[in-house]
Amino acid sequence: MIGQVIHDADLLDEKYGRKEGFGIDEVLNGWAKKGIPDAEPLERGIELVEGLYHSFAAKTESQEKAMKRSRRNDFQQKREFTNQEEHHGLPSAN
Repeated sequence: MIGQVIHDADLLDEKYGRKEGFGIDEVLNGWAKKGIPDAEPLERGIELVEGLYHSFAAKTESQEKAMKRSRRNDFQQKREFTNQEEHHGLPSAN
């Protein structure tokens, strides 16, 4: 995902449609206009990408937890439905 963001920021071709790339490009352009020495934007850029990585990692972890909850809920609903069928003497869907 980071590679896609960097690609879109660098080439501005929207190949991956990563909106974050445009923000990174604007930040880098702003630093260039301030006349910051070359080494400093590189260091800041690394920190910027690291922050983006941690943001993505947190979102991914949150999404994985939500998917696990959803699967667990689906399983519980199916089990409850099967129990209701057995309780009412209905044939099982299996």
